[in-house]
Amino acid sequence: MSVRTGTWRKAVRQVTHLAFILLLAGCTTTECDPGQGGFARGIGCFAGDGYGQRQQQKKNELDQAQQSGQELQAAYGETRARQRQVRSERTAAEAEFAALQRDLSRMQQQLANAKGQNQDLARRASELESEIRLLEQDSFTPDRAKQEKLTKLRERMRVLEGEVDQVLNR
Repeated sequence: MSVRTGTWRKAVRQVTHLAFILLLAGCTTTECDPGQGGFARGIGCFAGDGYGQRQQQKKNELDQAQQSGQELQAAYGETRARQRQVRSERTAAEAEFAALQRDLSRMQQQLANAKGQNQDLARRASELESEIRLLEQDSFTPDRAKQEKLTKLRERMRVLEGEVDQVLNR
């Protein structure tokens, strides 16, 4: 054996050791991304099933993302249904409010009319009472004419009371 053969063997042994170390280093890597690293890391990831583990991890992440997406879609559907329900309830409430507003306006108009009628009836009743008092105090009119006028005034008073009852819905 010559010195050259010994050196050659020594060099081959060193390269073998280096390749074995690189192979082990590739196997111990925690991240086997095919887009990163070099040849030795690729061999280590392939030999140590790093690529298979990465593929399984990515599949699990995809499954989780799909599950989250389905849950979000379900929540979105529920939110849309609730939104439609709230919109429908709001429309019904607005229609009811508008009807109540119309009723209130009608009642306010009726009240104003009733107040006007009430004032008119009160004025007419006061006038009749005044006429009756004057007639009762009248000493110049004969009794028979007084009685006829009083009867007519009392009849007008009954008619007026009927109108008051009608306005008050009795």
